[in-house]
Amino acid sequence: MERSAGMETVRLVEKLESSDSIDDYLDAFGEYCSEAFSFSECFQELFEKKKLKKMEVLDRAHIERVYGHEIIRGKKNPSRDKVLLMSFGMLLTVPETQMLLRHSGHSPLTPKVRRDAVILFALAHGVNWSDMNELLMDNDLPELV
Repeated sequence: MERSAGMETVRLVEKLESSDSIDDYLDAFGEYCSEAFSFSECFQELFEKKKLKKMEVLDRAHIERVYGHEIIRGKKNPSRDKVLLMSFGMLLTVPETQMLLRHSGHSPLTPKVRRDAVILFALAHGVNWSDMNELLMDNDLPELV
């Protein structure tokens, strides 16, 4: 997800790779660079992009509303599982979920970890939270709660 309007990330990478120095790159393209997103900024951008209602997201995520609002406002740092629950609540894609995990300071999902593989499968196939947890239980893996 790119916060700065204008140049695409792929073109910026090309320009960065072909620059003689970082100073040259930043002088020419620094306006397209931004500081790292916080989790709440990333969440807010995805939330607006998808045109969702907060209560709807929290209900689908099975996150208590007061705690959920604290997460959204950036007052609480969510655990990896809570970030994943928010992803299911927002009906995010795999790339969107991976981005949300990175911006929350957690490792992305990896298909090399059984539990992560089940969660990735569920996200990729549009499986809801309840059915995803059944898949986890069927494979003797901890539920996402």
